[in-house]
Amino acid sequence: MKIHALFILLLIFSQGIYAQDLTIDEWNNFESNINYTPPIISGCTSKKSNDEINSCLTQKFRKRLERKLRIDVFNSNNLEVGKHTINVFFKISNKGRIVDIKVRNGNLKIVNEITRAFKTFGRIKPGKIDGKPVGVYFKIPIYIEIYK
Repeated sequence: MKIHALFILLLIFSQGIYAQDLTIDEWNNFESNINYTPPIISGCTSKKSNDEINSCLTQKFRKRLERKLRIDVFNSNNLEVGKHTINVFFKISNKGRIVDIKVRNGNLKIVNEITRAFKTFGRIKPGKIDGKPVGVYFKIPIYIEIYK
């Protein structure tokens, strides 16, 4: 009997801004006078509002993960039948690279596959605060359903 994996990629981004370059005064006034632009991935440059940019970023990440992840890695690693959630934490650096990828799963092959997929994404226009590039942290839950 062959096991099949169904990927349901619900990309709910929890954004946290890594504002290392801000002064203490800028940090103290951060929430009240923020001029923030989220990271922009290719294909989303025509979006105007931060909500539109975030929505487009979510869709692009979902589509890229669907193409990049190899389902056979999940099928061949004896995951139990049922639903699994794998949380992925990463940062889009102030240089536009995906760095600090952390995958919450006990199976090293699955961790390596998800990390590999993220590393293939290439450059992304970094987030900005007051026109200065900053790193932005994200959390993506990847939902996988294994069935027979």
